[in-house]
Amino acid sequence: MPNDLHYDVIVLGAGVAGLSLASELSPYLKVLVLERETHLPIRKFWLTNHKSVELNPELRPFIDSNYTQMDIIAYDLSAFRCHGSFYLWDTRKLTEYFVNKINGAGGKIMFDCTFYSYQNSHHGDLPPKNWSS
Repeated sequence: MPNDLHYDVIVLGAGVAGLSLASELSPYLKVLVLERETHLPIRKFWLTNHKSVELNPELRPFIDSNYTQMDIIAYDLSAFRCHGSFYLWDTRKLTEYFVNKINGAGGKIMFDCTFYSYQNSHHGDLPPKNWSS
């Protein structure tokens, strides 16, 4: 369990979405990221579009590939072809960037954690009795 239990924001999950959110908030707020895995979950492929890359030029070094079309197969096996400019992230480099940004701003990432709920008291929000890490 962390020594200091007071955080402005708790982000659940250290995937690309959770790390991205935490990295943006950590320069301004005290952020804790809780991940249930014992390590960073780097097993998904993440795409973005051209406009997102233009708006976030600092992320350009983490682009792995560029595609002009994408074939998408839905859960019901219907298929779609999308045309445009799509970028595939190098997930390992991107997550490493986010982790360094979070840690550099004083945020904390904890692994092998389960979060059930929190309780509010007159002393502020506290982790529940069933907190585990």
